[in-house]
Amino acid sequence: MMPIQGMPPMGMVPPYPMQPPIQPPMPMPEPLMAELPTDKEQLGEFLYPLVESKAPRFAAKITGMLLEMDIKQIHSILMDPAQLDKWISEAMRVLNKSEQP
Repeated sequence: MMPIQGMPPMGMVPPYPMQPPIQPPMPMPEPLMAELPTDKEQLGEFLYPLVESKAPRFAAKITGMLLEMDIKQIHSILMDPAQLDKWISEAMRVLNKSEQP
C-alpha cells in the first residue's frame, strides 16, 4: 500500500502533530451599520439604553444631543464604542458644568 502524500506510512507516528490544512480567512460580516435604525425615533430608542448604562442621570438629554447630529455621524459614533464613551463623557462634562451656580 502506497502512503498518501503528506501522511506517514501506516503504523508510523509523525514526529510532530499533524496540522489541519490552512483555511482561507472567513469573509468579514456585513457592516453592523446596515442593521442600525435610520429613522430618528427608532435611533433614539436604540441609543437611549446605551447612554443610560453610562450616564443614567443625563440619559434623555445626551440622547437628545446625539439625535441632533446627522444620522451618518451617529452611526459612526455607534460603530466605535470608545468614540461613544468619549462623546458621552464630554456631554456629561458640559451638562455638569451647566448645572453649577
